[in-house]
Amino acid sequence: LAAELERAKREKLANMDAGLKTQQEINNAFVAAAAEREEKLAAVERERRLRHLAEDEAMRKAQEMELIEKQGEIEKQQSVADMEQLIRDARSWRTKQAAERMSMVEEERRRYLLESEVREKRLEEISRLGRRREYEKSMLDTQQEEIAKALEEEKTMQQALLTMEQDRVRD
Repeated sequence: LAAELERAKREKLANMDAGLKTQQEINNAFVAAAAEREEKLAAVERERRLRHLAEDEAMRKAQEMELIEKQGEIEKQQSVADMEQLIRDARSWRTKQAAERMSMVEEERRRYLLESEVREKRLEEISRLGRRREYEKSMLDTQQEEIAKALEEEKTMQQALLTMEQDRVRD
């Protein structure tokens, strides 16, 4: 009976350990998949923003070409003073457009830095959780070893008591 109880306890401990290992593997796989998915989403979003910037740049160049064409037509029709004013307006417009582009680029850079920082913090959190899980597993393993040791000592103690009882009965 004592051997059956001991075997049942060991099986239960082995099943608990296997369940914990399986759960740990599932958790690690889930965390890795989530991190990979976030990285892919960030890359897609970054590509979308860059594509929008390229489209804006193409539109700006088309507008600039249109403005240049209009300048050519006006140069034929107006006096030098009018042309100089138009050139100043074009320069002002280009300066404004360049400032807007720089602002968009700077905003994109800040957004990218923020996303990188958030992603880095997430990865640090994932790493911290992994270390915590490893520590908890180590503590559980130690606890299981101590339980097994206590069971073994109890078994030895019961065997000694049984031997002493048998010796007493024989005497």
